[in-house]
Amino acid sequence: MLTERELTELERVPTKNPLAIEKAESLLSDKEMIRLFGLLSRSNTGPGTIVENSTNDARIERLASVGLIKRSGSTYIPTVFGAELYRRQLLFLRETLLKEASAHLLKLSEGEERQKSLEPKRPDLEAQTTSRQLLEDIRSASGLLQLRPLQVFSDWLGLSMQTAMLIENMKEELFVATRYMDFRTAEIALNAAKLGRKINILHNADDGKSAKLQLLGNLMSNHRAASIYSEFTRHPNIQTREGEIPYSFVIVDRKMVEIEIVNPHDPDKFFLAFLFESSLLAEKLVWLYYDSFTASHEDKLKDNLEEAAKKKKQVSQHVLMP
Repeated sequence: MLTERELTELERVPTKNPLAIEKAESLLSDKEMIRLFGLLSRSNTGPGTIVENSTNDARIERLASVGLIKRSGSTYIPTVFGAELYRRQLLFLRETLLKEASAHLLKLSEGEERQKSLEPKRPDLEAQTTSRQLLEDIRSASGLLQLRPLQVFSDWLGLSMQTAMLIENMKEELFVATRYMDFRTAEIALNAAKLGRKINILHNADDGKSAKLQLLGNLMSNHRAASIYSEFTRHPNIQTREGEIPYSFVIVDRKMVEIEIVNPHDPDKFFLAFLFESSLLAEKLVWLYYDSFTASHEDKLKDNLEEAAKKKKQVSQHVLMP
């Protein structure tokens, strides 16, 4: 732990103390510590309360002893050092993964072009190489060097089915940050909400066009979609917002995690995703979820649903016309 003098110096020059950073990051390798620190760091900007008990009191003392938080009146707030470390981890998760993964994909694509005049590689070997390099990007962005995926998905249907299975078996809470609209996932999430599970959803705002098009496609392909989405938007256990989503991710019971890799050649279409079982990765992505939540706004899903329903009716009338 740090001395009073070291803590004072850390407040003055927070990024110039490698030892303090090492001690703080070591402490945050515990999932309960990182959860509590995240809750304290976003207490003024996001939902969540701290349950007062002897265990939390001991954890709070340890967070204070490495300079991450300090007492302010009757509560605790992040120090300059703590706030900077919190923001830096969010930036790693938000930007590094997206940019580094994109850079690797571009290099791999250029390599494939050069390879055309030579003997072609085996497709399965190329897939393994791509997945391995992208996994290194996720490890780097999250700081979890021993991270191992349970599964890799190269198509949306496979990922959607896996997500549905995770939601069906969830016990407590779901966080979804998504760039896509999917009727099957919405229906299963609604069923989970009816069982008392808490559903938190942030979906990409853009200009609203992609959401409307996806909704229209859902309505056209399934006659039950309209009623499911309508009930979905009104259920008290479901919270939906619109915000900026760098890439899609799903967190189930703060343990199971799915992360999308965006292809820079075609960012609007699904490309690749990983499934992990990691409480630490889950907690870090919860940070990212709530950070996006603070900049989000009221969901226009109801408006989009009504507009998509009108378009569906217009399309249907046009098809039926002689």
